[in-house]
Amino acid sequence: MSAETLIIWGVQVGAVKRSAPQFSIDLESNINDTCGKISNEIDVYIEDQSGDRADPSTRAGQRCLDKLIEELSMVLTRGTTLRDDGIIINIKKGEDFRHLLNRHARGLTKFVRELPSWHYPAAMRLHSQLCDVVDVHQSSKGETFNTFDRQVESAIRDRCLFRTDNGLLGLGPSNTRAGDVVVILRTGQVPFLLRREEDCGREYQAGVPGRYHLVGSCYVFGVMDGEYAEKVRTEVVQFTLV
Repeated sequence: MSAETLIIWGVQVGAVKRSAPQFSIDLESNINDTCGKISNEIDVYIEDQSGDRADPSTRAGQRCLDKLIEELSMVLTRGTTLRDDGIIINIKKGEDFRHLLNRHARGLTKFVRELPSWHYPAAMRLHSQLCDVVDVHQSSKGETFNTFDRQVESAIRDRCLFRTDNGLLGLGPSNTRAGDVVVILRTGQVPFLLRREEDCGREYQAGVPGRYHLVGSCYVFGVMDGEYAEKVRTEVVQFTLV
């Protein structure tokens, strides 16, 4: 191994199937751009479904949309929420996970509902898409969401949404592109995106030797709480970073 390479060990989580354009730097002044990207993600997600799952007016479609709103609310804030005492915490799986996740989803729908849609055409379209889940995610008495937009603004700066070939939704560096590989390192705390040096546009195949560039860390809903811990112990493969 040369001085310019580094051998690491990890587990493939998936490969990026598509990525959205980078979010604008300033959420407040470019909120229409942000809403447009979220709205497009909902459209593409629904297009990827089939049968009743593709129709938000059906029960199956409603469940799919509810799931997507939960995913979006977590990914757009990188899994953080603001407690009532003002402390920012990571939403981790545990006895309060479902409550916090549902509360977070309500934060997203309330955030969209309170936007002046006459001023933000994309926000109006996004509100229309979420109208079926607004009643489901009504805020309970005493809960506040006035900080949700600040959490989003901090999380999405210089980042972009992406979806993997196995359906996972994530938030990665602004230069994320199709073919990038999502990897959990053997000693890592967060997933990373790697790009194959020789053919970064092709789908990654586990066990195939290759050299990779480090794209950066990412947030991927569904893999942040040890879901791949067993695979990290037993199914790691080698990656050569250059």
